[in-house]
Amino acid sequence: MPTYFIGLIFEPEQSIAKEIQNLQKILIENELVNPKKVVKPEKLHLTLKYIGIINDEALKRIKDEISKLKFENFDIQIAPVIRFFGADKREPLLALDVKNSENLQNLIIKIENVTNKYFNDLKKRPFAGHLSIVTRDKKHKKINLENLNKSLEKIINPKNFEFKISKINLVKSENGKYIIL
Repeated sequence: MPTYFIGLIFEPEQSIAKEIQNLQKILIENELVNPKKVVKPEKLHLTLKYIGIINDEALKRIKDEISKLKFENFDIQIAPVIRFFGADKREPLLALDVKNSENLQNLIIKIENVTNKYFNDLKKRPFAGHLSIVTRDKKHKKINLENLNKSLEKIINPKNFEFKISKINLVKSENGKYIIL
């Protein structure tokens, strides 16, 4: 059964994708993560709103409304700070946060104005935009995020984690593949 989210899919050759791949390489080289669990370059994406499973009628309406959303292009910054993410605390995934900005907040409000029309439960679910870098793994519980992030501060330039957002997509996730609708 497919699930859906609103966000951005990065091209592997984009500079932000390359920076994320460098960060993943550091994690692998320091044996902090299982190399098999690292998100592949072609699957790197920024999730702004997770929707989940939806019916065809709601999908059609959301797709139509999201495609009509108007917003000014703006710079967005991914915080090169790793955190555990997801409801499954036994096997958390590792993700990077999105630095909040007025432009980003305004865009998320517009997105939620669309999705909340069709899903009351989405209003109740707390959600934060994020960029997954390593999929779920039990080994993550053993990582001391505070020490890891202090080390990363010394070697990562936050400016390299900025990019321009000019469009968003409704994305279908099925059988390990992402399809922009």
